[in-house]
Amino acid sequence: ISGGSTSKTYTSTLAIGASGSSGSPITIKLDAANSAHNGTVILSSSSIILQKNYVTIDGSVNGASHLMITNIYNSGDKDAGRAVDNGGTATTGVKLYYLTIVWCNNGIGLSSSTAFEIAHCNFTHILGDSAVMTIMSSGATFGVNLIYSNSFASDWGPDKIQCGDGTSIYGNTFRGTTSGDPIVTGQHPDGVQCAGNYLKIYNNELINCLDSDIDFDCWANTSPHDIWIYNNVFRIDTGRIASSIDAYPDYIRVYKSTSGSISSFTNWKICNNTFVDNPNWDAVSFGYYFTSDWGSPTGTGNEIKNNLFYNCGSSSSFPALLIQQSSGFTSGSWALDGNLYYYPSSAGAYVAINGSAQTASSWVAANEPHGKTSAVAFVSYTPFSPNNDFHLSSTDTAARGAGVNLSG
Repeated sequence: ISGGSTSKTYTSTLAIGASGSSGSPITIKLDAANSAHNGTVILSSSSIILQKNYVTIDGSVNGASHLMITNIYNSGDKDAGRAVDNGGTATTGVKLYYLTIVWCNNGIGLSSSTAFEIAHCNFTHILGDSAVMTIMSSGATFGVNLIYSNSFASDWGPDKIQCGDGTSIYGNTFRGTTSGDPIVTGQHPDGVQCAGNYLKIYNNELINCLDSDIDFDCWANTSPHDIWIYNNVFRIDTGRIASSIDAYPDYIRVYKSTSGSISSFTNWKICNNTFVDNPNWDAVSFGYYFTSDWGSPTGTGNEIKNNLFYNCGSSSSFPALLIQQSSGFTSGSWALDGNLYYYPSSAGAYVAINGSAQTASSWVAANEPHGKTSAVAFVSYTPFSPNNDFHLSSTDTAARGAGVNLSG
């Protein structure tokens, strides 16, 4: 597609008419080396209909996005008006690279699909329900579907990613804003809203959650298993505090919104994350007061290790880590160790494990041989500053080199 020497605008729908194959996809891209055609392609009020298999759309020119989709609205339906849409038709092998999607109701829709990649895309001013919607994706193991190296700056209303089975989400930046753009109000915007199994969410930065950064509602999956959330930074800065919208900003929220019990949690790994500056609500919660029916789930193979909870857990009402009580849990249902819980008060941070709220110091002394409650020395830190550097300082003695070995 020609972007002209600077830019070129198209106003008709781009409908992909044929499928490729696994080794030979249909590929749509710019002539990146041709200065007469490598300007920005702008699809204005025109979407991409993609209901075929093994199709690659690549908007890259020298590592920058030169394919923009914009001005797709539907004020009467939050789910309508999508920049790239499979219309619910299951697809295989779709790859979308370097797209810029701005001022659209919704971004990319690949529901019921598998073996897809969405990478190096930018999403801003998404107005309806979601920036990326890949619900009911299929994948019976890790890493079947990939969403990576994208930038999300969605506003009050839409979720950033909605996903299903077999999805790995990594290297993305999520930022909540409060500009009031959305056409449809009354939503509860999440960074990642997931309901599947075999999920990996890692190496992301999640900033200023407007409701929850990672939302797992067990309404459609009462036995969620193999969920790995690791190596992420969760933080709130002054932009979020100054215009607070939601009073319950969970970093990770696991619950059930409908009636009926949760059966089990199996192989959840929440490790090596940095949770900072969320003192007045649960940073991580498994079950909370919005839960319709928690029931008595069992737990097997679950680990919460090597996480930094810093300026979190201000009281027993707002613990840094909440695991709701269940008669199905045993002493081995949740393995916790190597976590650091710090809140700057005389009592320190609080946790609530299996329904028992207590100071983190009491919990660590009795249950985490490698846990700590002392302050971490970051390279640069001021509470709620957007300029914090959460690398550990070379002078740090609380967390540096102190994590338990998770190499296995």
